[in-house]
Amino acid sequence: MKKERLYLIIVSAVAFCALAACGLPDLSSSKNEPETEALYVEDLGVDIENDFDIEAFKESAEKLNNSLNNENKDTEQEPNEEAAPEKEYAYENLEDFFTAPENKMYLDSFSNLPDEYKNVYTDMKVSFSGNRMIYEYYYADYLGDAQAVVETNTESAKGKLFDALRTVIDVKDPMEMEFIYYNNDGSVAADVVAYEDLDAEYKAFETDAEEGTVQHYFESTFGTDYWDVNAEQLLASNPDAYTDLTCECVGNELTYTYTYAYNVGDVQAETDAYFTDDVKQRTLDMVKIPSNVKDTVKLRYVYLNPDGSTAATVEFEG
Repeated sequence: MKKERLYLIIVSAVAFCALAACGLPDLSSSKNEPETEALYVEDLGVDIENDFDIEAFKESAEKLNNSLNNENKDTEQEPNEEAAPEKEYAYENLEDFFTAPENKMYLDSFSNLPDEYKNVYTDMKVSFSGNRMIYEYYYADYLGDAQAVVETNTESAKGKLFDALRTVIDVKDPMEMEFIYYNNDGSVAADVVAYEDLDAEYKAFETDAEEGTVQHYFESTFGTDYWDVNAEQLLASNPDAYTDLTCECVGNELTYTYTYAYNVGDVQAETDAYFTDDVKQRTLDMVKIPSNVKDTVKLRYVYLNPDGSTAATVEFEG
């Protein structure tokens, strides 16, 4: 595992809240239907990022920390009957830690956008304010309003996030992490802050999905109800476009089914024109990279008219 990429689990569990940012062209002008904005397909769920899992990350981070010979490392104390002195912290907060010259390697690790994601994001920025770590992501696509989806997934994954971050740095007060996502037009798709609860005990989600699959990664990170919750929220954010939206994931196959609120007829040609090779590859990247799946992943998008007839179907894999 490459050292400079160890800590991107902090990002991956949420940025990777944005799995797929795909859209459809505005169909209203060609089908004589009520005008509507471009209809975007969003699966915003984790956040995450490279060839590792959380356990491998924690193990590697611990080995790296041990090799730094930090003079402020706590040493074991002989037990005595007196009350133990209050623990001392080498750094007051996250900003102090990451801006210290001796920790430049850590800052670089968190700040560098991996090559694998340069097809997904145009830029990524990291900054600090006291005990808050702030990530800003600039998407190559338009995600629309992703606030509700990102809020839900961040809340589900925050235990894993802070657990991973404390593997690198220990500070006295609760930490905060802010995730800001920008659409490709500069508008804010979501701005969410996660707050650490020092009294809470993090418990990983359990799933019966096969390990090493897309399904296992996202269900073990966000819970087995991840697919239904995200479908409900995406539907709620597009009330004028769709009357129903479902998401199903089995192993490495994902199927999204959208039912339009009005008849659009046969829009297969328009749909095929939107799903260019670049869009397909970007969508696959946003699914495979966070989950570290090397096997083939298949994505299927089905669009239905209100009467149940198929408006368009797109399938691709990679």
